[in-house]
Amino acid sequence: YNPVCTEFEDSLTEAAILALPSPRKGEQRMSSDTNKMYYYDGSDWREYDSTVVSGPAAGANKYAAHLYTGSGSSVNNLVTSPALDLSSNGGLVVFASRGSAQNRFCFDSARDSWDDSLVPSLNVVEASGDALVPNVDGITIPAGGLGSSGSYNQSGIDHVGWFWEQEAGFFQVVLFTGSGSAQNIAHGLGVKPKCVVVKARDNATNWNVYLDSPSAGAGQVLQWNGGAPAASATAWDSTEPDATNFRVGANSQTNNNTTLYVAYVFGGGRCAVTE
Repeated sequence: YNPVCTEFEDSLTEAAILALPSPRKGEQRMSSDTNKMYYYDGSDWREYDSTVVSGPAAGANKYAAHLYTGSGSSVNNLVTSPALDLSSNGGLVVFASRGSAQNRFCFDSARDSWDDSLVPSLNVVEASGDALVPNVDGITIPAGGLGSSGSYNQSGIDHVGWFWEQEAGFFQVVLFTGSGSAQNIAHGLGVKPKCVVVKARDNATNWNVYLDSPSAGAGQVLQWNGGAPAASATAWDSTEPDATNFRVGANSQTNNNTTLYVAYVFGGGRCAVTE
């Protein structure tokens, strides 16, 4: 999931935003007098979560897609543009082969410091990977190992990596242990998440997705590894996340007792035109 907006414009007062005569669907405005973010859904202006992250726009220069050629038995140093400081701030990377039929693999800074891999298309447990080395401008894939077999560093084959750097308001990686009963999970985002992806690390369960959408929300669970959205009163305990926590209920997929979980928590992000 990459939070993408269709338009971001300069800030106006709240009254001026609400009075705009012909806003475009997806247009976003920052109120200069209330410091709140608004977006136009096609019929009305709506306010994002009232919590505002100070400093630069959340998510600015914190995501990159990087095309590269596999190096096989040689070290592959991937320098992203913009340069993402994964060594200081941590984050997530998802690799995919563009030239051969291989599974995608994801690594993050929280699970054994970039060593353990998970496969987004499968409901499998995590496995020891290649001990990726985070840098101030991307990441290094070591020589040989799992990636060189064709997964994400096969020699001479084209690949792609999607990178997210952790930042308040944009993206966070969270680890938690299931309790079997409803519990709040602190996410550190500082705003209401737009998307939460939860996967058991030591249990072969689905990739479960919360999406902040009128057609989904806390009463629905989507699956990253396929399958139709399903109504669920327990996956998120029928409770919308807020700026501090998301909630999981008495559910074997999202909160099985003693099971270890990872959650990828995405904010709305503010971004430039990407159409």
